[in-house]
Amino acid sequence: MDVTAHIPHLSAYWLKTMLHKRGLEKPTFKPLFTYQLTDNEYQELKTVLKRQSASGERIKNQQWCAVFCLFCSEWYRREYQAGWSWDGIWEALDYKVEANQRPSLIEKGFVYWGRRINRYESERNDYLGSIFSEGGLPFGLLASEGSRFQQLFKKLLGEFDKAKSFGVSPIPLIQKQLERMPDAFKQDTTVLLLNEMVERLYGFIDHYELDTQSDPVMHLDHSLPLWRNSFPIPLDDSTGNEFLAGLLKSAASQRRETKKQQRRLTLTQWLSNSDELGFSAKVVCDKQVQISTGRKAFSHPNAELLIYEGKQQLKSMGRVRLECSENHTTLHLRATSLQLSRKRWEAPLSLVVMQDGTIRYQELIPSSAILLSDMPVVLEQVDEVKQIVGQGSFSKKTPNLCVVAPSYFEMSNSNNSAVILDHTEFDGAFQYIRFSGDLTLNSNIEGESDQYNISTKIDAFSQELLEIEGPELEFETVQGYPVYKGLPKLKCLYPDAKLYIGDHEQGKWDRIASMYGRQVLRVKVGDKTLYRRKIAILPDCLEIKIQPGNSPRRGSLLLNCEKKLNSRVTSDITSKVLKTETGKRFDLSVDETPPPHLELEIRANLLAEPIALKVPFPARGALLFDGGGKLLGRRITVEDLLGARALLFSEPNKGITKFDIELRAPTRSMDRVSVNYSYTVRECFSEINLYEFRDKIKELLATSDGLDETVRMVVSSPSCDSIQFQIGRYTTSPRKEGFMLSFDEREVIDFGDLHVELINLENPEEKPIKLHQRTSGEAPIGKFELPLLVSSPKLAVPAKSSKIPFRSVFIAANHSSLNVGKAKTLNKAVSEFHPVTNPNAFLPIFEDMVVNFSHSGWLYLDALFENYAYLPMQTFEVWKSLSHHPECLVCYLFVSKHKTEELMQRFQTEFNIVWELILLQMWHSAISRYRVSMAEEAYPEELINIFASRKKDELVNFLGLSGMFTLSVAYGAMYPAIANSWREELLRSNAENDNWPTHYSYALNQWVLQNNSELMCFDIPHQFQTSVMLFPIVAAAVVSNLTTWREVLGVPDVNNLLLRQIMDFDHDWFNSVFQCCLSIFATE
Repeated sequence: MDVTAHIPHLSAYWLKTMLHKRGLEKPTFKPLFTYQLTDNEYQELKTVLKRQSASGERIKNQQWCAVFCLFCSEWYRREYQAGWSWDGIWEALDYKVEANQRPSLIEKGFVYWGRRINRYESERNDYLGSIFSEGGLPFGLLASEGSRFQQLFKKLLGEFDKAKSFGVSPIPLIQKQLERMPDAFKQDTTVLLLNEMVERLYGFIDHYELDTQSDPVMHLDHSLPLWRNSFPIPLDDSTGNEFLAGLLKSAASQRRETKKQQRRLTLTQWLSNSDELGFSAKVVCDKQVQISTGRKAFSHPNAELLIYEGKQQLKSMGRVRLECSENHTTLHLRATSLQLSRKRWEAPLSLVVMQDGTIRYQELIPSSAILLSDMPVVLEQVDEVKQIVGQGSFSKKTPNLCVVAPSYFEMSNSNNSAVILDHTEFDGAFQYIRFSGDLTLNSNIEGESDQYNISTKIDAFSQELLEIEGPELEFETVQGYPVYKGLPKLKCLYPDAKLYIGDHEQGKWDRIASMYGRQVLRVKVGDKTLYRRKIAILPDCLEIKIQPGNSPRRGSLLLNCEKKLNSRVTSDITSKVLKTETGKRFDLSVDETPPPHLELEIRANLLAEPIALKVPFPARGALLFDGGGKLLGRRITVEDLLGARALLFSEPNKGITKFDIELRAPTRSMDRVSVNYSYTVRECFSEINLYEFRDKIKELLATSDGLDETVRMVVSSPSCDSIQFQIGRYTTSPRKEGFMLSFDEREVIDFGDLHVELINLENPEEKPIKLHQRTSGEAPIGKFELPLLVSSPKLAVPAKSSKIPFRSVFIAANHSSLNVGKAKTLNKAVSEFHPVTNPNAFLPIFEDMVVNFSHSGWLYLDALFENYAYLPMQTFEVWKSLSHHPECLVCYLFVSKHKTEELMQRFQTEFNIVWELILLQMWHSAISRYRVSMAEEAYPEELINIFASRKKDELVNFLGLSGMFTLSVAYGAMYPAIANSWREELLRSNAENDNWPTHYSYALNQWVLQNNSELMCFDIPHQFQTSVMLFPIVAAAVVSNLTTWREVLGVPDVNNLLLRQIMDFDHDWFNSVFQCCLSIFATE
């Protein structure tokens, strides 16, 4: 009896039957693995193809080609083991398709399934790779890897959490972990699937709290029996089920570990993996961090979170949303982790909240100073890095420890109690020791002896047991150690420990004057030194004042102190010293531009080392410096503001001096909008961080379509002449001259800093081509060679390694066979786009994408953002077009694999998207389609609810609109009763603010009076307050689709930046009134 008799002979009939079983009339255009063939269907398909072997006629039949492609992809999913060839497929089918027939066969099949063929870097089609990628995960190989893959997957879980906390895509980190796995695991589709598997597992774990269960698999089986069906793994036998159960257990374990590590703020530091001695650090914060500063410290609900090293900005953790109360503020973080390289190890790190360029809150991170010149730094191997676990004398029960110490530290091992496993030198100045047992290190610094004991046998002293409290001098030392005004309070909880400052034991010093100067703080038990560090102590009556002179190049430094001090200016500048009644005055002058700071040496005790301080030069007016300490250039780019700062000096003999920094939109922008910052200098000077203005500058640049436009930054004050700076995206624009890209030597100082790449606009996943720069006598000359043959449109852009940003240059294809208006994908639409003749090339594609969350266009956008996020988004026409299609833009937030908050911030900054003012129905429609798309991929309802809820939480966290998706009649009904209390709070909070935005005040007032006068149930004290007070009512009407901005304002184009200025003036007022009015309009 023929057991295959029931199997159809015709491939077309089998294909139609397979689709009907899934309730389909035609293909879904999704990857082929999503059809989830059963083992019986796979065997039937193999029989069909064996009966209908390849022939010239069959290869012309599209449905036969489609069936062939489906089988090949399913063979890869079920049977692939090794190699990268067709041989396994030919063996399974008992025949072979010739190489010259395969391209046509695969292309026809992929057209039927609506799939795109991958390409090599050489732009040739990758037919085998495309077939295999459609199969998803090679489960046969995956199962054979067994425990090896389980170990890898544990690492993937950790990398996923790490990426999410950093606010970046986990894809690159997953790719790195897969480097040593078989080639099959390195395919892009496989990487994306693994990422989705991790995301789904964590979704189950978080929703069902599986990390708290002793048996997470049994608990999930009981709560959601069909949970396994949402994974792209064959579930026909027990192997797949057991495999998934193992992954779930690993994910639950990893989530438990992650939660354990998530405290308010944690710091991890480790030895950098390089030949030169260096250290790296990672700062991790909770998603919400509360600080002890209330609303009076902040002028609006957005700020930047920074990590400072000493007094210098080291790196930014990104924008944060502030939720303020009277006495404290909650920071809502978008990125919760930050990794950085230490520059000045001995300076402590601190968490800084900055707003409008000034520090509003600063918190020291405990145990962050790496005091390597004072005492040993102890390391332990944790995973792949040598992590700092202590300093000074330290004990931890562990197999072995590592120590980095100055080279003059000597080992004392007379009792042979330490086993030295490794002993090497670092740069001749430091030594590295790996040991087990008890290690003793002796040092003699400046005649002072210390003995440190480090052990792997027991747990003992922690530096955190030592507390130092006292007021610090506002100026930092050249070496980075702290300077206390008066004797600091010392407290140590370690039993039997004694504290010493210099040779004086705590509580036994007779004269406080003997404690002044640079000192050494020690914690000792007997002869053993537990901890040692440099500090400096100066009299608490000391005052250092900066007094500007009559010109920016002249000024004075005043030292007032009741105690006798020796002091001098050690910088190479002209200095005249005059005695005063209470100290000294240094009259200082320079011939050219004043330096950002000078060095002042103070000796308060002849027996102690002098203290070298960094003090700003007492200039007049305003001085602006770049990150390198040089005078800021008058024409710069946005990125040149990194590390740049403005020093604003008070006017002599006046109580306060006012300064304004105005950012003016490009001259060709709509409405000539500007952003103003006002500063009052009450003391000697104020320092403004200019890099904090970068987002506002980008928003102003976005008000004009011109890529070469600039924003003018004007610094003004009654005390000095105004200074103007031009800030743009680029400092140079290359020219295409035949097959050469040329840069102007007048615009580029060093051509060696230029690195240019060609990217394929049709395929952003393709590796870019590095362009060769011509040289003359080995010196680069700024001319880059373009390829002679260009088969698809390219864009010449700065490489990531390029230090010079420049405007991109479009390189057209040599030959074009385009059928304008027929493009169905973004890949092809980029070729059809033209700013004049075809500006709407992307529009029909966007319309298709909105209703199809499986459209290839989403993958195109994600790849473009993944690979070229370092470039301005205006570089790419597709981003510009997307910013003008709000419905598709909102959908992208749901489809994209990238972090929602990051995408929203980029579009807000670079295209002035006001997310709060997008139609509410577009948000609800996107959520609905998001849910439908997951249902189509067989996600269980519980998991769909988890992901939809998580996505809404991300949106709410960014917008700060907690009730946006939960509007209710009750919330709207409370509006008349509570509106006046909100009004009182608005007026009270802004009583001293004279800069209420007045844009569109007449139009807003007229619309409310004519349409919703009942909602204006409060008085407006002054006309200049009209825009702010009425804007949330009108905004709610627009978002509810009851009117449009064009109807309200009577203008053809609305400047979103002006709307944002009104909205951001007082976010508490806007959010409260806006959400109440939304609730009212939603229930009418």
